[in-house]
Amino acid sequence: MISENQIREMLELCESRIGRPLKRLREALRVEDPVPGIWELLLLYAALQTEKAVHEPDEATPDIQIGTPGDCLWIEATTVSHRDEKSVEKLSRFVDRIHSELRMKFGAAQQSYSVEYDCLDPSRECNPPEENQFNSLFKLASWKEFLTAVASGDLSVTWELQDQNLRFMLRSCKMQHGYSSSGGPVLFLPAHPAEHPVYRAIRKKAKQAREWTKRHQSEEKFQPLVVWIAAVGDLSQIDPDAGHNKVTLRQAVLGALCDPSEMSVLEQYNSVGTWWDPPQQPVSGARRIALVCVTVFEQRQDGYGGPLRLYPKTTFYRGTQAGRLPDSVKARIRNVNKALSCVQYGPGWEAWNHKHDKTVTPAKDRARYAGGVISYSKGSDVMKIKIPAELLTRVLSGEESANSIWSSYSGDTGAFFKEALDEGRKIINTSFIDRQAGSRDEPSVEIQFGPPTEPLIRKLKSN
Repeated sequence: MISENQIREMLELCESRIGRPLKRLREALRVEDPVPGIWELLLLYAALQTEKAVHEPDEATPDIQIGTPGDCLWIEATTVSHRDEKSVEKLSRFVDRIHSELRMKFGAAQQSYSVEYDCLDPSRECNPPEENQFNSLFKLASWKEFLTAVASGDLSVTWELQDQNLRFMLRSCKMQHGYSSSGGPVLFLPAHPAEHPVYRAIRKKAKQAREWTKRHQSEEKFQPLVVWIAAVGDLSQIDPDAGHNKVTLRQAVLGALCDPSEMSVLEQYNSVGTWWDPPQQPVSGARRIALVCVTVFEQRQDGYGGPLRLYPKTTFYRGTQAGRLPDSVKARIRNVNKALSCVQYGPGWEAWNHKHDKTVTPAKDRARYAGGVISYSKGSDVMKIKIPAELLTRVLSGEESANSIWSSYSGDTGAFFKEALDEGRKIINTSFIDRQAGSRDEPSVEIQFGPPTEPLIRKLKSN
């Protein structure tokens, strides 16, 4: 989502404007999960685009202070992803294995199936098995009975795994052969606001705000406080459609901030939904949070045939306990959000859901995906090809062959070079094109070929 070069430039700019090294922020970027550190850096960078800002004035303060001590706004940055994201991945791998077992048992049978699943007990979370448990599960008598029933054409049978709280079914599909993708209800969705990751994040930040207030012995020191949340991962798990009858992101936020005892029945229904029964007390200390901002990243295409980009979309929430926000605070929040929207985001290997290869060094893992774009142009006199410098270096160093590089791009780059060779074109210029500050474009090398050269001796045509 954010390239290595962009992060480096943002960090150096922030350190330059603040006037000191941001050691703690640098440390947050070097951990196994750098997403929280990246989000914190993005907000600090956006804040510094408009006015003076400070990162963590001391240990017991929010992340970012905007403005002067006498007239400031505090921002606490945090990220949320679905608490069962790993369980979703494990379930997906297990369903893939079920597909594989069915193929080995039945081959390309005329009847095709999709694997569907749900929880045996909807009130409990399911517990998908680890990969090292797969083989033992497929040796169970219940699995063999399931296969026997499927072979006889009985599709009413289910395979139940009590320890995993899972039930698997097969459904007929109108396909020529094989097995379709898995299906089933969206699992792991919270049925109560207190179970939602955003609710828990607000509760945690409210607790921190109480501790800061106690430590500094001041109720006013960190006012107004804004909790700015970035939602990462599968958004359908964080903000499900209303049709799932589960807690949406909006309901979770307002459930943490709003006190239903101060709201009419109609206000409760419009704000937090009908799931709040009996009424749940809001998060303790929510009155110390002036505003909650939740940013999600939506993928859009820049015009027809343009590149895919991620664009931030921020929603602002105020609770019934928070006081009135001054216009100056609202203006500061709008300025930060505007600066946040001006950053060039992915998608790409930097996406927050990218699974890094732990078998190689982080630098090599980044280099593997920092491919950039290969582009060509051909005129009557000049042919040009622009190749990312990273790719060219990997080819010249012998780390990868030219064919393996070209094959990963649309078009045939090797054919372009061969065409220049067949036409007798000579290289007339090479130039290094550096990336523009703040952009996602990788540095590249442009090679220019001159006009075609007629051969002096032509080959005889074969009869």
